Amino acid sequence: MYRPIHRVVRQLALGLSVFGSIYLLAGCATLSKQECLIGDWQAIGYNDGVAGYHSDRLASHTKACAKASVAPDYQAWERGRKLGLQQYCTINNAYNIGRRGRQLNNVCPIAMANTLQTANQKV
Repeated sequence: MYRPIHRVVRQLALGLSVFGSIYLLAGCATLSKQECLIGDWQAIGYNDGVAGYHSDRLASHTKACAKASVAPDYQAWERGRKLGLQQYCTINNAYNIGRRGRQLNNVCPIAMANTLQTANQKV
């Protein structure tokens, strides 16, 4: 009985490591070719803002989209990102991020920093 279980566990571990490697390789690009071709840069920026990404995230998108010969629209992306940051930089969101054991990214207005950090650290 021990040998078959050991074999199953070993096969499962191998399968998980292969799946994990594929997942990590797929995760390298910030956008798919299709997302680059559609080019809704304001929506992409909004999603990045809601996730609390810094402005250097656009450089990763530029690299990902170069393979599709697409250049990002910085102004549309930044406009969307600023709208998304309005959702990210809230007391409720800061608190929820803290509840998950994560720190708030330093992307919010300085005037709100202390309030948001206090909410983020309440657990």
